[in-house]
Amino acid sequence: MLVIAFVTDTRADEWLTTTRTPFPLLLDDGREVYVAYGLRRSLLRSYSPRTLLYYAHQLLKGEKLHLGQGDTHQLGGDFVIDKNGILRLAYRSADPTDRPGVDDLLTLLRRLEAEA
Repeated sequence: MLVIAFVTDTRADEWLTTTRTPFPLLLDDGREVYVAYGLRRSLLRSYSPRTLLYYAHQLLKGEKLHLGQGDTHQLGGDFVIDKNGILRLAYRSADPTDRPGVDDLLTLLRRLEAEA
């Protein structure tokens, strides 16, 4: 498993330290992978009422907001490709708050690992 991002080296180091992810991080500053997987940019979706409501709710809960750096209009996604190169999950986020659940992703990864 790996993580792909288009952030700077400094921002990538901060993210790795903060999240303590065990996965390698590849930088795609030209966003070739983002384009290849159909991940769009959208000002309207990045600042939609749903997104703003999510951040307001987080603030009310006392959560610290991490202000976006770089291109905050770039939408993300989650993709799982098995060891044979078969795409098992393609989830393109509709907005910054739209992501599959961590438990769902882990369940899929465990199932694929058991099939190996």
